[in-house]
Amino acid sequence: MKKHAHNGMGLAAAALLVGALGLGNSASAQAAGAVIMPMHGATAPLTVRRMTPGITVKKHLSCKVWGTPVEFPHSVLLTNDGMVTIAAGSRVHYVTKGGNRHGDYTFTKALAHGASIYAPLSGDWARGAPCTVRFEAPLPHAQRPAVGHITGPITRPIVALPPLHALCRTGGDGEFVNKAELTNDSVRTIPAGTRIHYAVNDKVQGDYTFTAPLNRNQHVVFKLSLYTAVGLPCSVTFLK
Repeated sequence: MKKHAHNGMGLAAAALLVGALGLGNSASAQAAGAVIMPMHGATAPLTVRRMTPGITVKKHLSCKVWGTPVEFPHSVLLTNDGMVTIAAGSRVHYVTKGGNRHGDYTFTKALAHGASIYAPLSGDWARGAPCTVRFEAPLPHAQRPAVGHITGPITRPIVALPPLHALCRTGGDGEFVNKAELTNDSVRTIPAGTRIHYAVNDKVQGDYTFTAPLNRNQHVVFKLSLYTAVGLPCSVTFLK
């Protein structure tokens, strides 16, 4: 008798809950997405679950200029800060603020939430500068690059880099010195291996090769071919 009474109470409670939700008939229950799910066992109460309509979560990537050279990189860092994985084959177009630099990238493998990748930029730009990202329509399956492989070279418009420029003056201890200090006065890093020709006068001149990158406003001291007066300016010509 107690068992039948308990079942009756459970069914009555379920009926009250269905009524409160406005699901008194099967048609309204289906329209509202309600499902009545009896639990296992004769004495377990009935539960009602309202199904939540599907929500579309949009993909999103944050973008900033990042990479090398340190001060004016020629790449961007794309970070998946959305809630869904960026699928392999997805294509994006990104533009720096003001539209000065841009690029395109096709994901060769999936990018999970929180993960980042580097993508090429059409030219070097200030480190940390923000950029906007737009998702493009995916390529047909036959044209997609294989996972982990690049089907060909990355094509991008040829952009002339800002010219290199340096200031030079003889320096050191004493009235006559055989050293000069060179300052990178250009807007980008002077790469290692770059060669210059310096000239203090007709006699004191020669070539110098940078053994390490020289960032903007940094200095390097190099040896002159002959001793000369201290404090004299010297011209600098960048060689190809």
